[in-house]
Formats: sequence, structure tokens, C-alpha cells
Amino acid sequence: MKKILLLTIIAILSFSAFGQRKFENLTLSLTALKSEVLPLEPIPFKLMLTNNTGASVTVDGSLSFKTASVGLEIKKPNGKIVTPTQLSNVSGRTIFLPKDISAGEAMESTQVFDFMSQAYFDKAGEYQVRASYKNGAGKLIKSEWVNLTIAEPRGMDKAAYELLSKKVSRTYSPFTSWETEDLEEFVLQHPGTTYANYARYRLGERYFERDKEKAEAQFRQIQDSNFIYFQDVSEKLKKLEQQLKKEN
Repeated sequence: MKKILLLTIIAILSFSAFGQRKFENLTLSLTALKSEVLPLEPIPFKLMLTNNTGASVTVDGSLSFKTASVGLEIKKPNGKIVTPTQLSNVSGRTIFLPKDISAGEAMESTQVFDFMSQAYFDKAGEYQVRASYKNGAGKLIKSEWVNLTIAEPRGMDKAAYELLSKKVSRTYSPFTSWETEDLEEFVLQHPGTTYANYARYRLGERYFERDKEKAEAQFRQIQDSNFIYFQDVSEKLKKLEQQLKKEN
């Protein structure tokens, strides 16, 4: 009986160790969807976890900035590396059922980093960013470094940035934590700037449930197909059109 128990324990430990080795052989990649952004502009990234091990691998954490599974390292222009302790203003556990990634398959996610960005991308220059991903057992894999340029705001963007830098809190993300009146004022004062669509998007979100016409008006002004939330804007506009037709 003891021999059977011992063999069972050895088998479980061996299987677990094999699973960990397979996890460490997964490939994590990070892509900056905008290689050049302005300071305090939200930064979109694409994360991809690829299984090139030749066998199915089970992962137990999502590729979300809202969880502790994903981390970032930021290398500043002076070479100093900083590691944000939190990647989103909404941080904590999310429900993620263990997922099998078949051999040759991948899991991917698009995430936006804007939480306390002024603390990490505090001046114009050339930066590098690297992502990490860990499983429930604490095993860690990392991506390669990717380049990211923080450009100096010029023209209309400079005036908008000066207002942003005064208003932004070191605890919250730009626009996300603002009062609705402040967003409205920003759009009126800086309508043609790079930052304006982010304010319009947040306004549209605020109005989406309580004032559909105002939400539609804000979303309609976002015409840039390269805007990081453009797909979400298009989907919300379709829903608003349907709801407004029913009401009328």
C-alpha cells in the first residue's frame, strides 16, 4: 500500500514538473500598436502567448492588465528599469478558467496602459518595454524588449498637454477619473488635438446608458480609424442606432 502511495506521489510530482517545463517553453510576445505616442496618451499593446512545445499546455491566468498574471518592465532613456506595481486603475482577480493552448496555437489580447503613465514615461525620449506572464505556481516567462517613442507635444497638442499635466492625478488615469464637466470642457477647448478623441470616448461611455443622443454625438466625432478604441466606438454606435430607432 505504501509503495503504491509513493508511486502515486512521484507520478503527480513528475507530471507537475513536466507541466511547468512546458509552461516555461511558451513564447510571450509584446507589440506596441503605436510605436510613437505623446506623454499622457494611452498606450495600446498586443500580447500573444504562443505554444511551440509540440503538446497542449494549460494556462491559468489571463493576458489582462487588470490581473497579477501580466507585468511590464519599462526601460527609460537613461537606462533605468522601472516596474509598475499596478497596470490598471481596476486591479484584482478576474474569473479565468484554465485554458488549454494546443500545439502551434496562441492566446492573444489587446491591452491599453494609461495608469499613472506620467510616473513611468515622464519625459520625451526613447523607451523600451518588456512584458512578463506568470502562472499560478509563480513560474515566469518574458517577452523581448520593444521600442516606444514618447514624442514632444507640439502646436495644439502642447497646450492640451499642459492642461492635462496640471489636472492628472498620480493615482488615476487621464480622462478616466475626470468629472463629466471637465471632459466636456476639454473637448471644447482642445477639439482638434491628439488627446481629444480619448475625452470624447470617455464621454460617450458616460452617456451611453443615461443619454443616448449625447453618447451618439460624442462617438460620431471620432472618425480616426486608427484610434485605439475605434472598433468599440463602431459597435456602440450600432447599438445606439438600434435603440434610438426603437424609441422613436
